[in-house]
Amino acid sequence: MSSELKDLRLKIDSDTHAVLSAIADAYGKDFGEFAREVLKERADKFIHAARLADRRMRVEGGSGILGEGKEKSPR
Repeated sequence: MSSELKDLRLKIDSDTHAVLSAIADAYGKDFGEFAREVLKERADKFIHAARLADRRMRVEGGSGILGEGKEKSPR
């Protein structure tokens, strides 16, 4: 099931717009659709990095990102 789409308005410079627009065209996608995919991919990478950091902190005896204590075994 897809998440509800939220409105996002932002300003980007003309070079960035030209590049993203050209790539979207090359993939046959609408500019907004392509920009949404790029942002989703970046957000997923941030989430992955946070999970790895939390796991490493716990394995090394730290309390993790949220301070919840040491992990018993690596996942």
